[in-house]
Amino acid sequence: NAGVPRALDGYRILQISDVHLGAFIDVSQVEAVVDAARDKAPDLVALTGDIADDYSMLAPALRSIASLQKPMLAILGNHEIYRGRDEAIRMFREAGAHFLCNDGVVLEHNGARFFVAGTDDPARLRGDANRFYARAVAQCADACPADDDVACKILLAHRPLALDFASRHGFAIQLSGHTHGAQMALFGRSLL
Repeated sequence: NAGVPRALDGYRILQISDVHLGAFIDVSQVEAVVDAARDKAPDLVALTGDIADDYSMLAPALRSIASLQKPMLAILGNHEIYRGRDEAIRMFREAGAHFLCNDGVVLEHNGARFFVAGTDDPARLRGDANRFYARAVAQCADACPADDDVACKILLAHRPLALDFASRHGFAIQLSGHTHGAQMALFGRSLL
């Protein structure tokens, strides 16, 4: 990928997004994903929002994810904002996740330093989501050290809508969720 240094070849990011723990998806399904991911040896876990609709399931799911013993970065999706932003942030942090909100962290792999940033989500805004992301992504970019200090920049944004802004600010990769459509399951299997 253009803008991604060769030192990051083989670097594995496990992205978990839009699980919507609740009526149709439970902690055992997250545990199954974690067990499958363990064999792939991810280097980083990125939680890109809407992990739980039922917060009674969030802490056990996060404990399972944390058992991978890898750095875990988290951002909010619209459902965390609807159901309780502060509570979600508290649970992410208690599970050992580094919570990102229009800022980022520098990580290193094989001698290459790279920047991973995460945006807030425009849920409940009455304004233009594009305007929101223009500001949020600019704040993320401003939090990055000088370009010669990092080999590439990665953006976590719950909605893919941030992509144009990410590109303008030099982010080589964006990880998003949100556009999954309806989630319906019967007897543990997706209907879609």
